[in-house]
Amino acid sequence: LDIHLSQYFDNNIGPEIVKDALKSLQGRHFWTNYIKTNSRFDGFSEHFTRSEIIGPKGMFKHENVNIGITIQAPDFFYAPHVHDCTELYFILSGTAYWKVSDDPWLPRKQGEWIQHKENEIHAMRTGDDPLITLYAYYGNSNSSIEFCNEDFHGLPQ
Repeated sequence: LDIHLSQYFDNNIGPEIVKDALKSLQGRHFWTNYIKTNSRFDGFSEHFTRSEIIGPKGMFKHENVNIGITIQAPDFFYAPHVHDCTELYFILSGTAYWKVSDDPWLPRKQGEWIQHKENEIHAMRTGDDPLITLYAYYGNSNSSIEFCNEDFHGLPQ
């Protein structure tokens, strides 16, 4: 997944100030390895990761917020899930289809903000490009991923 971040740095996309800030953190942060596997979501840890910059486990410690970067590989379905916190995403690079609760799948692209309320079911699906976001979790900064048994029919193609 690091290759996608390198390509983001090398390409002329995204705000330079954000790229410069992220470059300054290289080698000082770590990527979360999602070891828990579920037969429904084979390869999750090879296709999605995040790096906590500010938060309980981040480089800059804070108990009430969690801010960092996520990378979702191309052609990957991040299955329906919830968190016991509010999430805010800003898309730095890529386009993904996003589904929240009973709403239809919507394409979301670079420069857009997405917010999920606490315990709101949502899912994402990338196409040809990786999705790179800045994220913020607040409410429960130690929130984990809770996969749901929801079947989000009508996946975008």
